[in-house]
Amino acid sequence: VNPAWNLGIRESKNDLLSILNNDIIVNKHFFRSISDVMRDPKIGVCIPTTTNTINDIDDIKKDVSYESPVTETFNGFLGGWAFTIRKEIINTCGYIPDTLKIYAGDNFLFDCCDILKFNRVKIMNNKIFHYYHATLNTFKLESGELRVKENGEWNKQRILIREKVNR
Repeated sequence: VNPAWNLGIRESKNDLLSILNNDIIVNKHFFRSISDVMRDPKIGVCIPTTTNTINDIDDIKKDVSYESPVTETFNGFLGGWAFTIRKEIINTCGYIPDTLKIYAGDNFLFDCCDILKFNRVKIMNNKIFHYYHATLNTFKLESGELRVKENGEWNKQRILIREKVNR
């Protein structure tokens, strides 16, 4: 996952990067809402509201009129399957480290946002549907062991980034 994200980040020519898993359904106004929120230069990352309730799919697909985004600040991990980040954050902190193959790439990017003192927001009225782990479940991984290993690597990288940014 993370090597593919890095490739997309490297190839992108835009100031904003949306990273979306392949197991989500977005609403008609998804990108417009994100664009409106990210006009605020203090916001480094924004995420939509996620549901995995099957009844919500019809609501997400409805042809509704656009509503101005309603946001709230979020901290910690939330929304690695669909988020938008400023490329300048990655240009300053660097790409997701090669030691992180599947897990913690989003945590790494969210940490970079915090270290550089950008805000993170959740758009409360920009809903997506997520088929949780639809892709990951197709792999036969010792996911518990791999997650522990990569979270340890992420913690090491967190220290290195703080040192790099604070120079």
